[in-house]
Amino acid sequence: MVSFQLLGSVSLFKNGQPLSQFRSQKEAALLIYLAQTGQSHAREFLADLLWDDRTTQQALSNLRTVLARLHKQVGDALVVSRKTLTLAPQSQQQVDSVILLRTLAKVGPIDTPAKADALQTVLNAYRGDFLADFRLPDAPQFEQWVTTTREQIRRQVIVAYDKLGQYAIATGAVEDGIALAQRWLAVDRLDDAAHTLLIRLLLEAGQTGAAVAHYDYCTELLRKELDIAPPAAMMTLMAGPASATQSSWTGLSGMRSSRATPPMGSRVMSFVPMPKYRAASACPYSCRSTHVNSATKKPTPLITAASEP
Repeated sequence: MVSFQLLGSVSLFKNGQPLSQFRSQKEAALLIYLAQTGQSHAREFLADLLWDDRTTQQALSNLRTVLARLHKQVGDALVVSRKTLTLAPQSQQQVDSVILLRTLAKVGPIDTPAKADALQTVLNAYRGDFLADFRLPDAPQFEQWVTTTREQIRRQVIVAYDKLGQYAIATGAVEDGIALAQRWLAVDRLDDAAHTLLIRLLLEAGQTGAAVAHYDYCTELLRKELDIAPPAAMMTLMAGPASATQSSWTGLSGMRSSRATPPMGSRVMSFVPMPKYRAASACPYSCRSTHVNSATKKPTPLITAASEP
């Protein structure tokens, strides 16, 4: 059985032991694509996905070479026919990114602490972007698929945090909500809805100085990174903290300025106590993201030799 950790740093395992003897990054890419899609694919399609700069004959020849190597690595976990390729069913169930998406899709409304706890556990599995440290620059179609999948997963994670923000406000869980906003910002430090939630909760907690410091930081961050002003809801909070924090709550999705997240259905999550927020002169504690930056992370060392195919 082959298992996959595709969120954050990429790791592949066979029967619990790391797989790292790939002679080509495309061997790992083929397994990853089959694992994430969970489907059977035509040989011609996969050959074009990984070698679109070659003729069909050359691409198919490269694919046959890769399959011969992979058979030695993963055995019957890779199911090969004359026309198609797929992963064995058992291996298809061992993909962290797929498990995350399926679990989020099943989560109902957040209306009890138990449901909040369940979603927290799910979101804890989000260790970073999909294939954060995996690169295949000579396969642009594969790279485009990675980008699309990465954004799909990230959107669903952010929607889950958005739902939890509403739950924190509705239940008056101010301190837990502050911790939630910090975790949200660790996923996406530019999400203005998360910044707005944090400022609102800091005000409700009586931490006015921290709220002002974070507002100043967020204003500068959004200006530098996105060339946008803070959303109206955030400015309203700072203009009249007393009245704004007592107003009725309609959810965080309306707080966004120009980075709207499409609705993805109801989600659920719980809260884990975190250190109390402390304002800092340059960058508030809550905005120091631990999220993997896939643009600067070096490729994962899955191969032992830079050989073709």
